[in-house]
Amino acid sequence: MQDSQPSLYAFIFTSICVVILFVMELQDLILVVKPVIVPAIFYYYTQTTNRPISVFFTVALALFFMADMAEVFDSSDYIYLIMACGLISYLIMFRFALREKIRLIFSFKTIVTVFAIFSTSVVLSSNLIISSVIKKSEYLFFFIIYAIVIIMMLSYAILRRLSNDASSSKFFLAMALLMFISDLLYTYSNYVTYYKTVVVISLIAQFSSYYFMVEYYNSRKLLTLQ
Repeated sequence: MQDSQPSLYAFIFTSICVVILFVMELQDLILVVKPVIVPAIFYYYTQTTNRPISVFFTVALALFFMADMAEVFDSSDYIYLIMACGLISYLIMFRFALREKIRLIFSFKTIVTVFAIFSTSVVLSSNLIISSVIKKSEYLFFFIIYAIVIIMMLSYAILRRLSNDASSSKFFLAMALLMFISDLLYTYSNYVTYYKTVVVISLIAQFSSYYFMVEYYNSRKLLTLQ
């Protein structure tokens, strides 16, 4: 394992810069800085992993990079590309988690907790989808599929965390929760009502999820999918 601090600092610095530039509405500078974020977190991954570089994990990050670039240029014209990239990346990370040998505990507490979170997520996503369909009815099918995947991943992450206290379970939950929040707020700001504060929170959640992606993958004890 090599010195990972420079790569982590680069990731944090560029992420903060993008948020500040967005608040200041300096779109031209965002075009310069934002493309550095995913490469910086990938470099951090290469510096911190004690396993061979995963092709699938690299693909997941590359797809997020493509989605970020499409969103920077014109999210309305590339919405299908953005959703496809995010969906495939989520499926890859979900696949990693499901391939681990984690014993899930189905107790009254875990079932009630997961059901409560699942129900809340469904209600929030359904309201957003209904509001979005009013303006963009052609996206209905893709919104529904996207919502199903992220809600299932979040529900599994919560059940896994309640069943297992390992670092990988904590990181996976943090990653899934941040991804859900980011997507929820992104959809709200783009297809319901635009608020700059909502977008800022969405960006922070999105960039933070990249960090927890790396921490989760590096903390996995059983590497079953390269």
